[in-house]
Amino acid sequence: MKTLSKIFAIAVILVIMILVTVDLHTMAYPVEEATANATIQVDPDLPQLFADKGEAGYLIYFRDEADLSAAYEMDWEARGKFVIAALQETAVNSQKSVQSYLEKEGVKYQSFWIDNIIVVENSSLNTFRGLMSFNEIEALISRQVMQVIEPEGEIVNTPYAITAVEPNIDHVGAPLVWSSGIRGETMVVASIDTGVRSSHDALVRQYRGTATGSHDYNWLGAVNDSAIPVDDYGHGTHTMGTIVGEDASLANQIGMAPGAQWIACDACDVVAGCPDVALLSCAQWIAAPYPIGDPSSPEPSMRPHVVNNSWGGCELSYDNWYQGSVDAWHAAGIYPIFANGNAGNCGYNEPPGLGTVGNPARYGNVTGVGSSGESNGQYASHANWGPTDNVDTVNPQPNWADLKPQVVAPGVSIRSSTPGSDSQYQDGWSGTSMSAPHVTGLVALMWQAGSCLVGDYATTETIIEQTATPIYYDDGSGDRSPNYATGWGEINAAAAVQGAIATCDSIDTIVGTVTDDNTSAPLADVDVVATQSITISRSTQTDNNGEYAIGLVPEGSYTVTASLFGYLPAEVTGVSVISGTTTTLDIALSMVPSALITGYVTDATTGWPLYANVVVEGTTLDAWTNPETGYYSLYLPLGLTYTLTASAWSAGYDMDSAQVGPVTNDENVDFALTVDSVACVAPGYVDTSLFYQEHFDSWPPAGWTITDNGTSGCPRANDADDISTGVSSGSEGNLTGGTGTFVDADSDNCGYGTSMNTDMTSPIIDLSDVSTAALTFRYDYRHFGDQLGSVKISTNGGTDWTVLRSFSADDRGPRQARVDISAYMGSANTQLQYSFVSPGGNWWFQVDDVEIRDGNSCVPQAGGLVVGNVYDAINGGVGFNGAEVTNSEGVMVTAVETPDDPNVDDGFYITFSPAGTQMLTATVSLPGYNPVVKTTNVIPSDTVRLDFILGTNPGVDLSDDDAMAGVVGEAVVYTVQITNTGDLTDTYALSATGWPASMPDFITVDLGDMVSFPVTVTIPTGQGLNITGTTMLRATSQINNLVYDSVSLVTTGTPVKLYLPAILKP
Repeated sequence: MKTLSKIFAIAVILVIMILVTVDLHTMAYPVEEATANATIQVDPDLPQLFADKGEAGYLIYFRDEADLSAAYEMDWEARGKFVIAALQETAVNSQKSVQSYLEKEGVKYQSFWIDNIIVVENSSLNTFRGLMSFNEIEALISRQVMQVIEPEGEIVNTPYAITAVEPNIDHVGAPLVWSSGIRGETMVVASIDTGVRSSHDALVRQYRGTATGSHDYNWLGAVNDSAIPVDDYGHGTHTMGTIVGEDASLANQIGMAPGAQWIACDACDVVAGCPDVALLSCAQWIAAPYPIGDPSSPEPSMRPHVVNNSWGGCELSYDNWYQGSVDAWHAAGIYPIFANGNAGNCGYNEPPGLGTVGNPARYGNVTGVGSSGESNGQYASHANWGPTDNVDTVNPQPNWADLKPQVVAPGVSIRSSTPGSDSQYQDGWSGTSMSAPHVTGLVALMWQAGSCLVGDYATTETIIEQTATPIYYDDGSGDRSPNYATGWGEINAAAAVQGAIATCDSIDTIVGTVTDDNTSAPLADVDVVATQSITISRSTQTDNNGEYAIGLVPEGSYTVTASLFGYLPAEVTGVSVISGTTTTLDIALSMVPSALITGYVTDATTGWPLYANVVVEGTTLDAWTNPETGYYSLYLPLGLTYTLTASAWSAGYDMDSAQVGPVTNDENVDFALTVDSVACVAPGYVDTSLFYQEHFDSWPPAGWTITDNGTSGCPRANDADDISTGVSSGSEGNLTGGTGTFVDADSDNCGYGTSMNTDMTSPIIDLSDVSTAALTFRYDYRHFGDQLGSVKISTNGGTDWTVLRSFSADDRGPRQARVDISAYMGSANTQLQYSFVSPGGNWWFQVDDVEIRDGNSCVPQAGGLVVGNVYDAINGGVGFNGAEVTNSEGVMVTAVETPDDPNVDDGFYITFSPAGTQMLTATVSLPGYNPVVKTTNVIPSDTVRLDFILGTNPGVDLSDDDAMAGVVGEAVVYTVQITNTGDLTDTYALSATGWPASMPDFITVDLGDMVSFPVTVTIPTGQGLNITGTTMLRATSQINNLVYDSVSLVTTGTPVKLYLPAILKP
């Protein structure tokens, strides 16, 4: 575990250390040799938890990592033993001092070797402070609770139904695989879920404990301590049924791999969710199962081959708290499969849109699974989408390393086993939880068929992806496959198993390069498809070098096609693939006649250039503007009409579209983007008229009151931990688009069946002098049943209320509302009210950032934009994401990555600055990085560039000639030496004060070199005879304007000498 994505890094720890300053002499544990470690990463939520409750639980992550690289070359038996031994040794050696400290502090904890973690149940703030002295600790993060990815749709009991092979199982081709004698025998599958009813008719024969006569090594009740397999929820029994389910009579063939054996770990229940201790316990047990109640006797030879995970979270960014466990599974050869998550569970609309995949399905090194229909081969709208922000480094496919899901499988109205009785089945279960088990069962089938694949995640996943049936879907970039909704497509069991067999017999590949036939330049993103028949088709895309490789191709004759927008498609028939060989096929594509489209993207009000993306709708074409000039260019094929849409990189602008065509010649298309005046967050814009604001940054907010209109005992805007605070930092987090504290009327946290009827009312607001105004607020409203949210206004101190807006259907954040309230202005007794009625314990209504403002008050400041990059000299000059750039007015922006634009480096920033000569500062709170200050001339209504390099130590030394003398009104020339004493080649700006002087404006000097240059000083006239003056010469580093050297040139001026004729005496 190298980084913890949800934690502020070292910059934050300095603040945390101030909050948790500790007198080491008063600690119960001896720390004579310990020093405070400023590199421990601390979850920013922890200090607030201690402040609220005086104690908190947390996870301790340790720095040391076991080197597991050798495992990948070992056989199954040796591999498992090596991995467990290495992990255990690392944990014992690195955790012992901290364990001793916690024991002496009387703190309950649980140690894990699967990811070198200690989970602290609860400790005082003083104990937490003491941990800051242990250098072996890498990070301290808050406790984690995940959720079962609950089914959607109507569930129907069908206890006596006889359907033989279920439609979903038949649809993906499992019966074709069974007919060849491959049913998953010799494979062991596992699930981390809500448990399993092991006596169920469809599961009892496949339970490994039935064969061994014992639950030892076959079951772990991590969340409920049950010594026998149970399922008090139903989810785990249903998912296991889809993996291996089949009853003895073959009347209910509900599973993919009915010949495989199963084991299970219960980590989740309906009350506790899926707590971190249970999930880590399961992760460790999966790697090395142990007898009931005896974790000291792990046996890695009893580990499963593949593990199904139909649980996760709803975070919208990568959170690697479970990453170490997944990495350990990989090293042990265990294949990890995770459900992508459901829109309904996370409160998203359907379809949920880009980037909604949850963790850990978001991890780059797991197979994330989305949903298709029961048997229609189409995308199911409940399934969350990619891409992921944690790219695949284990098995990346060209240009799709961020793809999620990898594949989809049936996930609508799935019938499977449920734990009500040994013969109970339920239909109607929908969700990615139902889809993932199909892939888990498929891996069991493939590994039985192709034993060389056992433990080979990358090759197995590639086969699954390349044999999937493509599902074309518009994920915002037009109908395409792959895409971020259906991945590579729907699993095809027959093709995947055939691919496994072929792989272990021989590996056949078609490789080549696709180029432009005119320029010979390589072409990226070309779709290359090799087809032998309807059922045998493989596809890929070219990489940035134009290269492609289609693997796992059965022997035979193929037709290979290559296509790319803007080029004529190419087709090559009769491509022969011979077993055990690699076939090379290079393809040249001809560009269709095209025209050059150019233009500028600017701010509609100020005219300053904007960094923006211009997209050609319905195609894969786009172009980024030059951040300094706003200029873009792209080629479009002739004869067609296109819609171009420009969107600014900076937040706070509306998009603009223009239609072009039919294209016959080169054209110029400019865009002038208007500012979103409601949000008013575009760089350089300010809201000049704000009548009232409440951002709920402290609780209770001044003057606001909460009223209970019911008798349920759950009346308030609430917190998941403390219902009386009226503010939520609850499990769903701030979904409004605001930051920090927010209002959350959340009946879901009150418990199922509990009613809520609550109002939150503002103080009296004097708007007697206001004639036109708008109310703005951020919100997230998740609807269920008969609940109702509303926003009201009163002009007579709360006697009468008018509803401004009501909410009776999902209206999911992040959203910002703007309501014209001009008709209610002129009163000195105005009040606002947010109401929420939930008669049965449903969902929530979140509100943040309430403002009353003049709707026409978002205006630009006088000045211009500054753009540029911050680079990291210590780490090879890469873009420094996370560095901060502050302008002369103290406004700070953060340099960030630019993954979508290959022409702009990471560490990119945009900020506003007043016009004229301005000084900007780049900083990062890490050791070895000093602040860098640079000066630039900001041009009104324009954009200038200013780059920074952090992590350098620039230096300069000036030396000069001795003092010189000259005639008044004339000039003398000094020879000055400048030496670069820094650690990089630098350019120095030269300037002078005092007596007038001329010299070069800039001089560039290589590292360690000295350069001589002339300085001409003019001696002024009219100041008397024999005068002496000083010229102060200064050389300023252009890497950091804080670094400079000066030298004084002292010059004496003498009067003009007169030569009179001599008079000789006679």
